[in-house]
Amino acid sequence: MAEQKWVYEFGEQSHTVEIKTEDSNGQHVVTFDGEEIEQMGDDPPHTAEQTLIQFDAGDHLVYIKANSEASSWSYSLSVDYKSTSPKSKKFSVSKPPGWVWGFVAACVLIPIISLGGFVPIGLAASGSLLCYNFSKRAGYDTASRIVGCLMITLLVWGTFIAIGVITALSET
Repeated sequence: MAEQKWVYEFGEQSHTVEIKTEDSNGQHVVTFDGEEIEQMGDDPPHTAEQTLIQFDAGDHLVYIKANSEASSWSYSLSVDYKSTSPKSKKFSVSKPPGWVWGFVAACVLIPIISLGGFVPIGLAASGSLLCYNFSKRAGYDTASRIVGCLMITLLVWGTFIAIGVITALSET
């Protein structure tokens, strides 16, 4: 029996997709979060060498492409048209978790407090983008991603304060 398992994150939720293929008849059984799913459509594309399995997972469209190679199967998964590489078992879907917006707002406060300028805007933009992207990383649990965003925000604010202190000392 051939099988493949993926874990993907969407916001705060982690989902598991698993496919098992019987060696004797090539029958595919797909589970989503432990429950066997019904395939969408009457007759998804299927040949002796390739099968495309599609289903709805909440608000997301999931596709599994199963390829028969000699006497074994290989699989690829895409969620909302975003694919994961064959070697990867985890990936993130594009929507960030809600808590990240607090860190983004904290970074955006820098140019507001300083009344603009290239350096404050650059610090705010880089800190915001780093927090936004880090919050979607699938390889870390939620607590680690929150701590990572906190560290990024503190680093950006620390840099802003250090530049302010250096500037104030150089004027005296």
